[in-house]
Amino acid sequence: MTMQDWQAVREVIDNNKSFIIFTHISADGDALSSAFSLALFLKNRGKDAFVLLEEEPQSVIKYITEQDVCYAVYEDGKNYGSYDVSISVDTATVDRLGRRRDIYFSSPVTVYIDHHLSQNSYAQINVCNTQWASCSEGVWEFMCTYGNIEDKTIAQTVFTGLMTDTGCFAYSNTTQNTHLIAAKVIELCGDQSWQYRQIFESIDKSELDLRRIAYSKLEFYNNDTICLLEITQDEMDQCGATREQLESFAPFLRTIRGVRTGIFIKPGDTPCMRRISLRSDGGCNVSRIAANFGGGGHACAAGITYSPEKTGMTFDTFKTRLIEDITTWTE
Repeated sequence: MTMQDWQAVREVIDNNKSFIIFTHISADGDALSSAFSLALFLKNRGKDAFVLLEEEPQSVIKYITEQDVCYAVYEDGKNYGSYDVSISVDTATVDRLGRRRDIYFSSPVTVYIDHHLSQNSYAQINVCNTQWASCSEGVWEFMCTYGNIEDKTIAQTVFTGLMTDTGCFAYSNTTQNTHLIAAKVIELCGDQSWQYRQIFESIDKSELDLRRIAYSKLEFYNNDTICLLEITQDEMDQCGATREQLESFAPFLRTIRGVRTGIFIKPGDTPCMRRISLRSDGGCNVSRIAANFGGGGHACAAGITYSPEKTGMTFDTFKTRLIEDITTWTE
């Protein structure tokens, strides 16, 4: 799917002064990379740019925010001012804006830049290309319409998004263009292996304790081709683990030999809420599965937010339906 008109975006950028940029809730490396590289790019062009996050970034990728860009974590009731343009990045649906939704739509102009397949285009100007390995790849492409990228901070920030959304360039979404951008970043900035070490080679003892619990409670279905893991808040508290230490669990499930689809369930924002991450080897389009429950994402990586109010079913019923849908798809 390609819905791409950079000229319309350029006209908005060139003809306006102030911009507020939004990521999806629980912003990952690609979302932060896209937002902060775009904000710095706008600032370098004499614009006012501000990034509004839903929550504090994970500590391993918080270095992205440590640059000359204004940002804040949303607080209920706080006035964040008014802006000419709202831009969302890596945010496929309105629900993924979380509590910041009204602020996004308060600007006279709204722009959406993403690489996730979505049925609903919620902005006035929508740019989406599912061939991008990451949203940051699309942001890089847009910035290059103004000329070559020479700012090293922008380049390194984009690299974070490329690396995290491609599984260190190992996932099937990695393309020739992804590698070409990475090569340009390395040519400009030098060795980027420090980013890999910062993000992927940093494990606390509390996470190891939680992994020990996880290994003991894996559930297998459909002739062991589906693996499900649920981590509860009580188990996290027992280990002293944080939410960001759960990030490695979803991709881990797909590394188990014979498993084609992984289901990782973690606590949500309320006791009745759950967040579900789906991973596939391509045999099951988990984006389509997630869409059945109000979620979305990519063919091989998608997510769902469960609540009784949203789904109209108990969690046990939801889990059974989810496993049945995946089983039916892969048969």
